[in-house]
Amino acid sequence: MTSSSNIAILGLGIVGQSLAKYFSQQNYSVWGLDDGDLNRFKSKPYFTQLISPQDFKDYSKLKRFFVSPGVPLNHPSLLQAKNFGLKIENELDLAYELQQKNNPSAKLIAITGTNGKSTTTCLIGEILKKAGHKT
Repeated sequence: MTSSSNIAILGLGIVGQSLAKYFSQQNYSVWGLDDGDLNRFKSKPYFTQLISPQDFKDYSKLKRFFVSPGVPLNHPSLLQAKNFGLKIENELDLAYELQQKNNPSAKLIAITGTNGKSTTTCLIGEILKKAGHKT
C-alpha cells in the first residue's frame, strides 16, 4: 500500500481498536502501536501491523497518526510523529471530520470530562427538545 493509505494508532485500548476497525473498513493499512503486550491484539483482523512504539521508525510512510486518550502528551512516538510533520489526531477529530462530510450544516455539542457527562447530556437534550430542536 502507498503512504496515502497508512494510518498509525498509538494506544490500542477501546478507542484505538475502534479507530483501527473503522479505518480497516475504509481499506486503510492500520499500524497499531502500543506500549503493552501486543500479542493480545494479534487476533484482531483490522491491524495490518502491530509494533512497539519504541521499534517504530516508518513515520515517513504514514498519512495520518492517531492517539488514544490516556497516552501521555510527551510520549516519544508523539514527538517523533510531530518531527515528521504529522498532525496528531484523535477520535474527536475523526468524528468532526465525518460530521462535516456527511452533514456540514448540523451543529455539534461536545461534552467531555471525568464526571457528569451523562447528566449533562440528558439536560442539554431536554433543553434542546423544549426549544423545538431535533435531537
